[in-house]
Amino acid sequence: MSASKYAEWSKDQLITKILELDQQLQRSSAGNTQQQASSTGTQQTVQKELETSGIHKNEDSNASTQQAALPAKKVKPPRPFQLEKTIFLAFRFAYCGWDYNGLAYQTEPTPLPTVEGKIFEALLKAHLIESPATCNFSRCGRTDKGVSAMGQVISLNVRHSERRPIVYCDVLNRILPSDIRITGYAVPPPEFNARFSCKQRHYKYLFTKSYPGGTLDIDRMNEAAALYLGEHDFRNFCKIDASKQITNYHRRILSSKIICVDPTTELYAFDLQGTAFLWHQVRCMVAVLFLVGQHLEPVSIISDLLDIQKVQSKPIYDMASEFPLILYDCMFDNIEWGLPTDVETTAPRITKHLYEKTYHQWHTLRIREQIASFMLDIANQRISQYGILQNTGSSVNIGEGELKTSKRARQESVEVVNERYKRKKGLGKPTVSEEVSSMNED
Repeated sequence: MSASKYAEWSKDQLITKILELDQQLQRSSAGNTQQQASSTGTQQTVQKELETSGIHKNEDSNASTQQAALPAKKVKPPRPFQLEKTIFLAFRFAYCGWDYNGLAYQTEPTPLPTVEGKIFEALLKAHLIESPATCNFSRCGRTDKGVSAMGQVISLNVRHSERRPIVYCDVLNRILPSDIRITGYAVPPPEFNARFSCKQRHYKYLFTKSYPGGTLDIDRMNEAAALYLGEHDFRNFCKIDASKQITNYHRRILSSKIICVDPTTELYAFDLQGTAFLWHQVRCMVAVLFLVGQHLEPVSIISDLLDIQKVQSKPIYDMASEFPLILYDCMFDNIEWGLPTDVETTAPRITKHLYEKTYHQWHTLRIREQIASFMLDIANQRISQYGILQNTGSSVNIGEGELKTSKRARQESVEVVNERYKRKKGLGKPTVSEEVSSMNED
């Protein structure tokens, strides 16, 4: 219909036409709604019938059957930890001991980690051992909390591969903390034991000549140190461990002297070498030397304490501090320490990494030393300005003041301590093997 037709219509005619068209539209919409409702109802009825007939269930079942019929995706099982091939090795290593609770691995929690604990963590992380208890492990010299070592040795069985040789020193050094460094390894004979195969142990104990209370007499200390030479009964120079039931306290000292480490800073060391040592023996020997160096004891005190007929039980005196003590070296027959040389660049690469890590450790400590030196300079300036009271300086390892060692209270004798422990534990006489295993508890 042409739009010109509506141009001639009146207003009332137009309104009537609009109302008529609106009614038609409403009727048409209602019809469509009924048709959709009917269609929806029909679909629901069909769906219900299909479900009742189980057709969908069969389709789901068929789909599951078809999925099960497909070949399963192959998943590679985790590679098992293989230790069929092992090699018996000895490792030489160094560590700074002041941040560790000693060398030996402990099954109980300790305030600080142990050196062996860190080494076992590295060995396990590198899959070199399966367990600390199953690797035929032995150590050379057990060091206490705070004691350091430059030439400590362990031996054990580790994983071995001929197809892809394992660079053990490098692998372990990249996992270990920077204050524990593997410095070499060797392939020892099958009967080798890091503890019992050691022929000689070398210790150094660092100290400065001057201290706030005065100056140590180095010549006098050297004279006294020479009296340790030879084989002696050192029961008055050790800590008695009743659980070991030790009856033989004889140990042989091969070298005993005071050496100058750095003349500029007046740094000295008690340099000691022997075949084996008792528990805390070195620290007790140093403590008595300090008394001699301060003129608190005569040089002859060494000979007196070594004479168990004259001094039958140990006088009570303080041990020297632990952190200046170093297990400097452990010597073995027919053992050559080295680094891998399978590839020409292997040893230089390991050496570079070893040096860089060690240098960083040294540099950090050297800066701290200098900062402490600045603080000491300030204290010296105050002394120059105000002076210092006399006879109030501190001393080194006096123990019970200036009372002579011969007049001090005594510990119970070895025999009394051992007998009381045996009665408490119901033990018999210690075996020869127990006697041997009690040696080298430094």
